[in-house]
Amino acid sequence: MATAFPASAISSPAERDTRRRGAAARTFSALKYPSFRYLWAGNFFGSGAMWIQQVTLSWLVYDLTSSAIMLGLINGVRTIPFAVTAPFAGVLSDLVDRKVIMAVTQVFLAIVATLFAVDVGLHRVQVWHIFAFTLLIGTGTGFNQVARQTAIANVVPRKDLVNAVALGAVSFNITRVIGPAVGGYLIGLIGMAGNFFIQAGCYVGTFVMVLPLKLFRDPDSLSAQRPRFFASMGEGFRYVVKDKTVLSLIILGLVPMLFIFPINALMPIFAKDYFHMGATGFGVMFTAIGAGSLIGTLGLASVGDVRKKARVFYVALSVAISMSIVFSWTRSLPLALVVLGIQGACQMVYFSLNNATIQLMVPDRMRGRVLSLNTLDTAVIPLGGLISGILAEWLSAAWALTILGIAGLVFVAAAFVLLPAVRKL
Repeated sequence: MATAFPASAISSPAERDTRRRGAAARTFSALKYPSFRYLWAGNFFGSGAMWIQQVTLSWLVYDLTSSAIMLGLINGVRTIPFAVTAPFAGVLSDLVDRKVIMAVTQVFLAIVATLFAVDVGLHRVQVWHIFAFTLLIGTGTGFNQVARQTAIANVVPRKDLVNAVALGAVSFNITRVIGPAVGGYLIGLIGMAGNFFIQAGCYVGTFVMVLPLKLFRDPDSLSAQRPRFFASMGEGFRYVVKDKTVLSLIILGLVPMLFIFPINALMPIFAKDYFHMGATGFGVMFTAIGAGSLIGTLGLASVGDVRKKARVFYVALSVAISMSIVFSWTRSLPLALVVLGIQGACQMVYFSLNNATIQLMVPDRMRGRVLSLNTLDTAVIPLGGLISGILAEWLSAAWALTILGIAGLVFVAAAFVLLPAVRKL
């Protein structure tokens, strides 16, 4: 005898439509705040500039040197300025108007990108020029990123903070989907110099989006931090050391930088030597990672605040690392793109949730300094890039990712045992 569904379980088309609208409203709830919309649009332009640069710079380096080690070094050097400037950027973000920091850094980045585009266009570019450009862009981006991340909590209420951080990652990942593919296509269409001019234009677009921003901060917390720059920096370090949960989250952030990011440095080798593709195909592989990242962050934005965060942290990291190993031995391009998409989804769920968790735990007067210390994990990217490059030269790119992947899984297991503060989240 068939069992009928209860009437309450059967919804009308109108009720289903209402639920869909409610779910969409939850997913994009932070966008109802005007200043967050401007911040989100600025993220879109800035992320577009970054992805166009990464694809073009990697292709330029490999075209000039044909060296896996040089690819690892260049991709690693990009992160050195983040580590050097992070503590200073954090203090400035707590002491100075964050809007001013964002505006000034965009002007600086636009000028540097324009000068480098001229250098490439005149065919005078040398390897040391690339290193200099990378260091300057990284320095400006480091100051901008800290100010921009801390500003999120100044444009949305606390209840929408996780959603806002996830949506910020969505804008990043939209450009991650289209930026590499477009960048790779444009290399053949307008040349690498044209791409760097486009990057400069993106920075100008970000500057325009900064102008109408209205950041709401506690005047008392601002005035309380005015006196001494280095004393304020020391206070930030002491806060992190004292708060074991925040410290553990920062330590856990080392995992993606060491064991996942090397895949970006080695991607031109896989594109050229394993899948026999040109610049356009190289861009498509980055696009696959971006597509997965976009899906992952949209999912997190829909869920909002997550219970049992520790479970999400460790599962996301483990799957992302495992996908590097799978990718390294995959010779089917469609399967490789799926694997890259899964990796992108997992790593961005982790990054977004990690960032939002720290922001929720830290008071606004300390937020810039703490988040800046969280970005210090980028200091180990050069190490991961260098190790992957050496392994690729010595063995192969596939074995390089495999060895790093196995080491990464061991690191995650050790972190689970040795960082009890994270397990309690």
